Amino acid sequence: GPTNNLPDASHYVAASSQFLSVADSTYLQPRNQKFAFAFWANPDGVAAASTRMAMAKRAANNIEWSVYHNGTGNTWNFEASSSGTAASRTLTSVATYATGSWAFVCGWWDGQTLNFRIYKAGAAVEALRSLAFTGPVFAGTAPFTISNNKVSTFRFSGDISNAYYWIGTIPTPAMFDWLYNQG
Repeated sequence: GPTNNLPDASHYVAASSQFLSVADSTYLQPRNQKFAFAFWANPDGVAAASTRMAMAKRAANNIEWSVYHNGTGNTWNFEASSSGTAASRTLTSVATYATGSWAFVCGWWDGQTLNFRIYKAGAAVEALRSLAFTGPVFAGTAPFTISNNKVSTFRFSGDISNAYYWIGTIPTPAMFDWLYNQG
């Protein structure tokens, strides 16, 4: 992929409690609205069995949705909750993604299904993955975060760049492809 355009990525160090946080607002809560996200990520070395939040609206007993890199198997995961206390549905990538390499992660919820696609090394590396989730997404009060501001064991370590979050609209596949190619 065009990762030469990513030198200005934000670097997060979990051990130093680094994260970006935006206070909760009804404008950030999907509830019954469709929403989408996209970002470039390059995780640092991650211990097996560790979960590192890349982008989320999530706090303890206040789970809306999250995207994270899982050290067990080096997969990416997208989850959403209707109860707020636990993930109602979790969609896991099929391919593995080693630390130290860039991936373009994008996904959306269209009101009926969670959808997930990951690009790496010039093309989508797996077919579109989908999982039924009729929602609604829990309307919590968690801030919107890149990395994780609450639990240090969930903080992302590595680089994140070109992060996008949409509510009320879902980019077309051609738009996601364009964002990937601009990365």
